Amino acid sequence: ALRWIERGGAAAPVAVVRLRAEIASCFARLAAVQRADGGFDWIGVGGGARKGAREVGSDAQLTSRAHAVLVRAQTLGFAGAAERASRSRAFLE
Repeated sequence: ALRWIERGGAAAPVAVVRLRAEIASCFARLAAVQRADGGFDWIGVGGGARKGAREVGSDAQLTSRAHAVLVRAQTLGFAGAAERASRSRAFLE
């Protein structure tokens, strides 16, 4: 949708700015919970257990879904997306 809008879709320029800001916010939240090994877990603690929670390893299925989002963010030119996608790809290999 963002690419369509940016290419002259029916949205006003302010809508493009708001949409890019929302996507950037979502990307930042996703990046914040990426674990040190490049994967993602279902708890979303970003590599450290919450107080009182047991440590949970990265999950391949969840990481593959997050990886798809990171690759799309990379395609859209979001800063840091390429590095995050590379880390998740390395975990999946």
